[in-house]
Amino acid sequence: MGIINLIYLIIHGLGGGYLALYGETYCNKPKLIIFIGSFSVGLWGAYCFTVLILLFNKCLALYNIDMNRIVFNRTNILGWLTIPSIYFLLLLNFTPPLIFSTVNNSWYFYPYTEYPKYQNSIVPRINLFYHLNNYFTVLVPTISLTFYILKSLGKIMANKQTPKLKKIPINHTLIHTIVLTTIISLTSILLIIFHFNNKAIIGIICEIIILTANGAPSLLYLTLNDKMKHDIHTMFHYEPKSKTPIRIFKRKIEAIS
Repeated sequence: MGIINLIYLIIHGLGGGYLALYGETYCNKPKLIIFIGSFSVGLWGAYCFTVLILLFNKCLALYNIDMNRIVFNRTNILGWLTIPSIYFLLLLNFTPPLIFSTVNNSWYFYPYTEYPKYQNSIVPRINLFYHLNNYFTVLVPTISLTFYILKSLGKIMANKQTPKLKKIPINHTLIHTIVLTTIISLTSILLIIFHFNNKAIIGIICEIIILTANGAPSLLYLTLNDKMKHDIHTMFHYEPKSKTPIRIFKRKIEAIS
């Protein structure tokens, strides 16, 4: 997932900044814009799919840890990672790319958005798979949360008494997953709103939010991972316990002189 975020920030973030800075249009740089737009669609889809798989992993671990170990054992990890990769290739090669709008400094699927006088009925106005991906990213966590709440309420109604609170093994990885799922769900909601309301300000907000959503995992990992925090602290506050041979050699020279 970190690789997906890094590539997205480089291609979409720097690419979009370059296009906005130099005022490039689809007519001037069609290949570059199609390249960036295609990768943006594919990488966003792969990112959403990866986070949902991670969410499924954590939910299954809370429900049944033995089943989780069977489904996500070491031999199956490669298979789970293959699914987002195939999904990325499908979106990259077989769906319409995003097209950069120099006027609005945002990305659309219809290249004639900023030229209302020049309309083309052959060019697709939307990317159906991209929008279904956003709906799916919003619905799956919502349905999962609703199912969990209803199941808990059903147990309470069946027992007719308040059950004892169970201690859920919450670790940094679970918190990381919950935060990431919330971020991509909210981002997908904003992208859905942008689909129905193509105002420039909403497009710019979408750009900021989607880039933040791809940069957030690294910050979360640095914040929540104890080993990483310890390594970073050690790197900036390194004090060798033993004397180095160079210092010993210098002291010998000073003693001789």
